[in-house]
Amino acid sequence: MMGPTRCQVLLAILMTSATLLAGEGSAAVPDWVRPGMSLTYEGMTASIQDGQPVSGMQMVMTTTVDRAAENSVSGSTRVDIPNAPTYGWTYNWTAVEGESWRDVHRFWVDPKDPTASVRGPEGEELSVVGQEIYEREGKTWQATIMAARSQGAEVSLTYETESGLILAYAEKRSSQHLSIFLGSAGMAADGTANEQMQVPD
Repeated sequence: MMGPTRCQVLLAILMTSATLLAGEGSAAVPDWVRPGMSLTYEGMTASIQDGQPVSGMQMVMTTTVDRAAENSVSGSTRVDIPNAPTYGWTYNWTAVEGESWRDVHRFWVDPKDPTASVRGPEGEELSVVGQEIYEREGKTWQATIMAARSQGAEVSLTYETESGLILAYAEKRSSQHLSIFLGSAGMAADGTANEQMQVPD
């Protein structure tokens, strides 16, 4: 049996090197994301007809982290409907760096590599489109905005530039709009991050 040719050996070396280099640039979960931390987001979803909202629902989402690793986080999220106290649900989830946006549990991106940290709901690659001062409940953040547009949806994600904490997320489709933002329960009374969150100022 003939051994591998010189070209085959070189090709194998190049492919291995490319794989290692790709791994070095992969996104990672921020170190402030830890088991036991809990935070709250508020949101609204609305059905759209002829370009106009015809019905809507407010939501309060409380997320708790059970496990955090270098490139994945697991936990549970409780979704409550303020206008219908008896109607709510809890679900378990695992989020992996680089995957598409799913449900309403994700609250971080890797600030060092945000576009590799998460994709849009249809797998769209998000692009950094600008920065702004984001204000909410008397607290201000230096924020970065990522966005994407596809045939299925327009997506906008705002995160704190330094820490990667997601401050707001919006998803617009022809039949439905979804908006999520960091809730007041996710912050202390003085407007700083809740101690349970352990998010760097």
